Amino acid sequence: MADDVIVLGDAASTPANSDLVDVSAAPAESTPSAEASAEATAPAETSAPVAEDIPVQEDNPNKKYANSGVADIVFLVDVTGSMKPCIDALRDNINKFIDMLTSTEGNGSPFTDWRAQVVEYRDFLADGSSTYGWLNDNVFTRDVTTLRNQLSSLTARGGGDNPESLLDAMMTVAATGSVDLQATGDEENSNKWRVPGSAARIVIVFTDATYHPTMSIPGYEGAGVRDLYNIYNQEHIKPYFFVPADASYAILGRFKGAILTQCGEGCDGLLSVTNDQAQFQKLLEQLAKGVSQSASTQVRIAL
Repeated sequence: MADDVIVLGDAASTPANSDLVDVSAAPAESTPSAEASAEATAPAETSAPVAEDIPVQEDNPNKKYANSGVADIVFLVDVTGSMKPCIDALRDNINKFIDMLTSTEGNGSPFTDWRAQVVEYRDFLADGSSTYGWLNDNVFTRDVTTLRNQLSSLTARGGGDNPESLLDAMMTVAATGSVDLQATGDEENSNKWRVPGSAARIVIVFTDATYHPTMSIPGYEGAGVRDLYNIYNQEHIKPYFFVPADASYAILGRFKGAILTQCGEGCDGLLSVTNDQAQFQKLLEQLAKGVSQSASTQVRIAL
């Protein structure tokens, strides 16, 4: 079944089951189309990437997957100074998401085996040499209290002017490597993903800012959206975005398996969506679907 664009309130959430399209430098609409879903190829790097619309492939409704409901989830949170007015409220809203993640009410959580971590990022150019750092991560954990403590440590400061180092942060998260938990038994003390095929890999981004079009972190200087796309596709990582209604985000929404939710401007726009319980429920449903489809692509069961 093809994924449809979901429009909730003032935000547009665009599930994408496909690769990226090649893009031109022509300006994109700042408000995403409520009819846009796409399949495509990796993007050309431009200073203002633009997504093009083509039909989404139909999924086979009869296929099933092993390891359904198994996921590693990263909450990637912008903690620059502009986020200060809303960081407490955003933290509360992410906690509500964690409540749904662990719910036993009704049909319960769609996740049968999950690990999660909180990663905070700023601007590498402005904060790379600061004492508090441009990026701070944590270990994956299954413990709700530990995860909430990771959230409570979020502190908004620094960042300089817009834009921020989102691409650098997404690349850093993707490049942590993987670990075979059955072999090591060290699952609660690592920021590494589980090995591909054993768990879905999901990154959920929260930001009120735009991003630098090229990276600055060591080893990836000058890399851009095309390079990030290749890594996320190679590592089977699905990004979900809560971001401003800025044209530059359209191309990130074309990452394979991505869901792009474009909010209004600044903290108020971000909170207008994350405050919406129905919005988070929709996201959880999409996460569950993504887990079923990506956790076990190597062990698909034909009916």
